Amino acid sequence: MKTKTSLFLRTFRLAGTALGGLLLLPFLSLAQTVTWTDDFDRSELGTDWNSLNGNWRITDGVLGGETGSGSLQPNPANDVGLVEFVPDNYDLTEPFTYEGLFSPQFNLNSGFAGPAFNIRDDNNFLALRFREPNNRVQFYRFIDGSEGAVFSEDLPFDVVTGEFYEVMVAMTDPGEYSFAISDGADTWTRSASFSTLAGGTVGAYGRLDDFMVDDVSLIAVPEPSTYGLLAGGMVAGLLLVRRIPRRKRG
Repeated sequence: MKTKTSLFLRTFRLAGTALGGLLLLPFLSLAQTVTWTDDFDRSELGTDWNSLNGNWRITDGVLGGETGSGSLQPNPANDVGLVEFVPDNYDLTEPFTYEGLFSPQFNLNSGFAGPAFNIRDDNNFLALRFREPNNRVQFYRFIDGSEGAVFSEDLPFDVVTGEFYEVMVAMTDPGEYSFAISDGADTWTRSASFSTLAGGTVGAYGRLDDFMVDDVSLIAVPEPSTYGLLAGGMVAGLLLVRRIPRRKRG
């Protein structure tokens, strides 16, 4: 997939200085190790994923599916669908970057969806969730079954049902997060702190909504102190700014 704006130019803009970004980029790339990717180009969920709530399926090479064909069906008890990646002996205790293509499907007043992270179980996890109505985005936390927003605000662009958006979540230091969502023209970025929940895995979250996910990746950073110094606006600069106006083979 090709980006509409080069990674260098996007990084320079968000870092605040082109020269500083150029000097720091080589060190940032060296500190990162891609530990896992999934393009869902198969027919079944497989053993690498665990459905904690809801009915998750892979349809036409996309996780979640479309209406009438493997659509997400949230758990009726709490209206939440949650699926997690189950890595081999890996726990999110070190800085990480998790990104992928996420697409809301329905215009529902309570229909949020997005990446989930620091998943301990179905009652303890975090999520960056967004929706079409009001173009709203929230950093949401579920702790011992109690839920609430760490922040809730509007995106600078319209969210369109059926479009894919590049979404990134990065933990720069334990409890310190950076977020980005791009529609290919505009990019929303935000940082926040939440130290109550640590470790766990990554996955996807949906509430009262259909939802599609594609081309996800998890990047682990073995040198948290170095990464923390470089983070800030640089982390958001790693986001591939693009909107994918298609449904994969569907």
